Amino acid sequence: VDVDVDGDGPLDLTVTGSQCGALYIFSSSSSQAAGSGGGAGKATFSDLSFSSVHLRDENGLLDLSCSGGVLGSLVVEGAGRAPSATSPVYRVSLSDLTVSGALAVDTSSSLDFSMQSCFTGGVRVATGDIDGDGLDSLKVSLASCVSTGGVSVESSAALDFAADACRSASVFLKMGDIKSALPPGTAGLASSNSVRLSNGRVLGALTVLGSNSDDQVTVDRMVLSGATAVSLGGGQDRLAVVDSLFARFALFSGGNGSDELTLTRSRFVTTPIVIGFESLSS
Repeated sequence: VDVDVDGDGPLDLTVTGSQCGALYIFSSSSSQAAGSGGGAGKATFSDLSFSSVHLRDENGLLDLSCSGGVLGSLVVEGAGRAPSATSPVYRVSLSDLTVSGALAVDTSSSLDFSMQSCFTGGVRVATGDIDGDGLDSLKVSLASCVSTGGVSVESSAALDFAADACRSASVFLKMGDIKSALPPGTAGLASSNSVRLSNGRVLGALTVLGSNSDDQVTVDRMVLSGATAVSLGGGQDRLAVVDSLFARFALFSGGNGSDELTLTRSRFVTTPIVIGFESLSS
């Protein structure tokens, strides 16, 4: 499906109850990407059965919703950018979906990604701050999901990640630096990175890489069966570990800056390695 090749408006596509081998959707640059003020393109899928779905958008504004169904793989590419956008311009919402293979979402600017009650063979989410103004951001919300191939999230700008009641083979999270010539508190400008893992289980490695900005990480009621490494880099960072079980090696590094670590009612099979925290509490 080749959508809006003549630039007359944003993508508007609904697919319901369909079965097919593969579906490729391409939405080219439209008038609204050039500043005409048009709304976000919309793609809505429900109760699909496809071997693969690949959606590529170059408009800079996309709202994708997918509920129900079984897919072999799902790839979403956001290659455009809307001028002067200070809020997420790409939105991807998935619910009650089974993706037996890889699920990948990669955008060149801000992304709001949510997934609820989904089963996947692996999740990769990434976004970039292509002009370096610090206004782009990546927000990821996972609830009651299972990923047999692990979860990988990488942001070159601000990251807001939350996973609740999820089970994953592994988790890799990389935060980006928050940089801008604009004053703190400017609309659309994040003040810190945030990561929260709660009420779930990671069967393999958990790796969290911080930034040179302020990072806040919370591990609450988690079971970590593999090795854990949290390295927070520069900035004034805070790490809170609450009611969690660490079955293997655990490393907590605060990096540069004034950093705070709180360990509350958590159990470690081996004594954790703690370095670079100026404040320790329990």
